[in-house]
Amino acid sequence: MSANLDSTLIPSVSTLNRAPTRALALLTGIGKLAHVRKALQTDGFGPDEAAEGYALIKRGTQPINTVRAVPRRTAQAALAGLADQGMAWVRGVHAVLGRRTPGLAAEVFRGIDDSLAPVVVVGTLLDRLSALVGDARPEVATARAVLDQRTLGAAKQAELTVLVEEATAQRFEDVEAGPDEKAQRDEALAALHFWWADWSEVARRAAHNRADLIVLGLVKRRPSRTVEIDTTGTEPAADDLVTRHAV
Repeated sequence: MSANLDSTLIPSVSTLNRAPTRALALLTGIGKLAHVRKALQTDGFGPDEAAEGYALIKRGTQPINTVRAVPRRTAQAALAGLADQGMAWVRGVHAVLGRRTPGLAAEVFRGIDDSLAPVVVVGTLLDRLSALVGDARPEVATARAVLDQRTLGAAKQAELTVLVEEATAQRFEDVEAGPDEKAQRDEALAALHFWWADWSEVARRAAHNRADLIVLGLVKRRPSRTVEIDTTGTEPAADDLVTRHAV
């Protein structure tokens, strides 16, 4: 008997992994069986204990972060380029259009505020100028000709488009879960196992019959009509299984 009790003090990995399923089955069963719920309430089971069980299930099944976003040097360089040459291009386009085609300037600069991030300002203006391709209005042709003459046209816009793409791209890489993440999840699983072991004993005593035990997840029905009663919360050896056979 002492060996079994000792073994529950350090749960095996397989036992820890079964803790969420066991705890959820127990909580669900308690909700279905009023007489078991009443017995547990007499022993101190209430909303706080139920909430703790659900919280531990969530913590114990939380995926370990194995993927993270990695900042790229090219992205940082692109952001710096947009803050410098990108914003200089924006000011140049504004000056050209504001003088020669003020109506078009109002159209393409609508809502653009230079207090916004350079990547947003440059990207928005690039999109709007790109949308003018094929526009047959005379003012559009005039604006395009002057922008090309000032090296603010298609070639410069293509260069800035690349910077915007590099600045907004994210690269992800697989990383090993840190020891803290694993330790926190294992700690939650251990706490959940002992939470289940505590309240499952009370529930087992309150159960009226085998059907109650099945509802609580404390008994497994086998195809041969043999039922295993989980009494320790650990992985039992083959010769330690407690079974009952239908008469």
